[in-house]
Amino acid sequence: MSSESRESGVYFEQYQMLVRSAEEISSRRAAANNYLLSVNSLLVTIHGVGHALKPDANWTVAIPLAGVVISLSWWTLIRSYRNVNVAKFVVIHAMEESLPGQPYKDEWESMSTLHLPLSFVEQWIPLVFGFLFIWLACAAW
Repeated sequence: MSSESRESGVYFEQYQMLVRSAEEISSRRAAANNYLLSVNSLLVTIHGVGHALKPDANWTVAIPLAGVVISLSWWTLIRSYRNVNVAKFVVIHAMEESLPGQPYKDEWESMSTLHLPLSFVEQWIPLVFGFLFIWLACAAW
């Protein structure tokens, strides 16, 4: 990119647009996580109540199998969101090299030794639900 377009603010506008886009991806990921957590919790509740009322019904296996599919989809979605954000931050970090400061790159480097990435932690939730649903299906079989 030419220095003229950087000086005119176009470069910084593109940088801001990319940062906003990364924030929107994170917001969508959180909304998807909340929704899928609610769906899985509802399936567990329906299974428990239904099993107490009519333990021999076919749905006592069907609901956990649906839960396994939803949990695997959720796990895949988390990984997809993570990959999109990683790609965005690679570009953000590269763009910051041409800016006076590099706040996202500095934050990324300082945090990398202090904690596990959120996506690593959050991907365990659908796996736990998946194993729970497998157990419920086997127990109902």
